[in-house]
Amino acid sequence: MNESGAVSHESVLTGFGFSFERGGAHTARSMMFDDLAALLSYVGRPDAGREDYRRAVVTDNCLGKRSARTRGLSFKHLADLYSLDASNAIFSAMLFFWSRDVQARPLL
Repeated sequence: MNESGAVSHESVLTGFGFSFERGGAHTARSMMFDDLAALLSYVGRPDAGREDYRRAVVTDNCLGKRSARTRGLSFKHLADLYSLDASNAIFSAMLFFWSRDVQARPLL
């Protein structure tokens, strides 16, 4: 809320999954599209939780990373970029369209 007691636009957008943090994965990394595609293909379930995605990246090494540290960082960056949480409206919508139009995936 702002000083007048109204809800700010930023807090509303944050509730939908937008991030207003400076730095981090949004400025330091690519969109990691190939890693995202590999992860979503590997997990293959729209109802998967964040822990399922973490396990796929960190434990199962579905992205083929060389070290445990790199796997952990890759998961962190993917979660920062895409949420990987089905309760997040933006991620949920992306998954809905992801499975429906393969050629449009880079636009999502």
